[in-house]
Amino acid sequence: MIKLSDFIMKRLSAVHGVTDVFMISGGGAMHLIDSAGKQPGISYFCPHHEQAAAMAAEGYARVSGKLGVVVITSGPGGTNTLTGVIQQWLDSIPCLYISGQVKEET
Repeated sequence: MIKLSDFIMKRLSAVHGVTDVFMISGGGAMHLIDSAGKQPGISYFCPHHEQAAAMAAEGYARVSGKLGVVVITSGPGGTNTLTGVIQQWLDSIPCLYISGQVKEET
């Protein structure tokens, strides 16, 4: 048995060669953040704002030629990255955004 967030980080590292992740903590992304921090071979960087994380991932992808990965929380955290997402899309910069989800009680 493996937690989904652990699987995601393990797969990003093993299959896609991801070594660096840009992230902002938030309640909706805590499992993803924990899994990134525990995954051997992945380093994480925590800028002060989601937009800065998006721009850091873009710069990283441009300079390194690797996939820029951003982990953000849901809601406003996700929408704060839209400027970076649009710029990366327009310039065909390889970036992946992973957003958590708010816990739902059933």
